[in-house]
Amino acid sequence: MTVADLDDVELLDDAAIQHKFLLLELRQDCATKVDPQYVKQLVKGFYLAIVPFDIALHVTDVVAAFEKRVHRFLALGHILDVRLGVEQLFLGFLLCVLNPRILFNSGSERV
Repeated sequence: MTVADLDDVELLDDAAIQHKFLLLELRQDCATKVDPQYVKQLVKGFYLAIVPFDIALHVTDVVAAFEKRVHRFLALGHILDVRLGVEQLFLGFLLCVLNPRILFNSGSERV
């Protein structure tokens, strides 16, 4: 497409500028139709939807902390059980060393 007259070039430039203004006005019209009450309601709805997830997250953190403490308590019970077993074994060995007759006597003559 060619332009034969310079006046036609000015008309084309004017049409392009008018087209840009039209797009700008349409975009501004769409952007200015935002209802602030609607936005506030959306934000409140968002917070109401997020709060239960936040509470659930805190509850899982508390449960995880209690679970760790229970595992520590159970581990302490196992440690105590092993220690008492070792001490019983040591006391049995010490008793046998100090009183060797226990190993050779029958079960009827214990000291």
